[in-house]
Amino acid sequence: MSKFKYLFLILLLSSACKTKDNSPITTENLFFGHRGSGADVYDGKYIENTLTSVVNALDMLDGCEVDIQMSKDCTIWLYHDDNLGHFCDIVQTHPICIPTTNDVTIESIEQCRGDLKDRIYKLEEVLKLLCKPEYKQSFLSLDVKGYFDSLCFPSRNAPETYFTQMGEELVRMVEHYNLENQIIVETAYTTFLDEVKNSNSNIRCHLIGYENFEEVSMRAIEHDYDGVSFSLFDESISKEAVEEVKNKGLEVQVWPINDSILLQKAMDMKPFSMQISKLKFAD
Repeated sequence: MSKFKYLFLILLLSSACKTKDNSPITTENLFFGHRGSGADVYDGKYIENTLTSVVNALDMLDGCEVDIQMSKDCTIWLYHDDNLGHFCDIVQTHPICIPTTNDVTIESIEQCRGDLKDRIYKLEEVLKLLCKPEYKQSFLSLDVKGYFDSLCFPSRNAPETYFTQMGEELVRMVEHYNLENQIIVETAYTTFLDEVKNSNSNIRCHLIGYENFEEVSMRAIEHDYDGVSFSLFDESISKEAVEEVKNKGLEVQVWPINDSILLQKAMDMKPFSMQISKLKFAD
């Protein structure tokens, strides 16, 4: 067991699976890495949303969250920002964003952050990783991005066809690798979550919210989602509010956790899972 889990072993509660009849959920207090092992660069070793960053998080914690976007060729890639950046070659002309770029071009991109260099990874590479025996108990939460540079989509929000195609491809891969019990899909776009739920109701879907926890939770219940993924920075979320929605059958993810104060705040709420943005404070 990792050092991190030894530190929090006495605080972990027994787990229980979500039932189909909306009965109250017993918290699992799961720890997930945010963007793999953390935003930007973690510990001078891992670039966010890369395979090495994901492996490090899975080896330390219960799972991790990564950001996903779909290319022009309908391939799902790991990437956070609304436009492409952090290019190693700063002289060459580069594409604007993932959705308007073909796979061959994305595969050729090298990203540099500080002294580190890595490439952009396909989601399928991570899904294959979860099939390994040592990771069969690990979770992967997929944050679906839909807001991009205006040069990619004039309204900045991706069109409905983008979400429909991406949802179909995601469900296909999850089913192909038999990962329904390990995958969580989170986004603020109900079009995408509805597509996933209508295709495979066994895949966990969490509605992302940044403010008004009660309103976001009610929307999740109305759409028959499994939970909500919510920012700790908003004052509307509290221990009492989380307990109330858990009693209504919803799971709750909270983020970002990048210091011991936010960690304690999150643990007091006893959510389903907590996304750790910076792991160094746990050393």
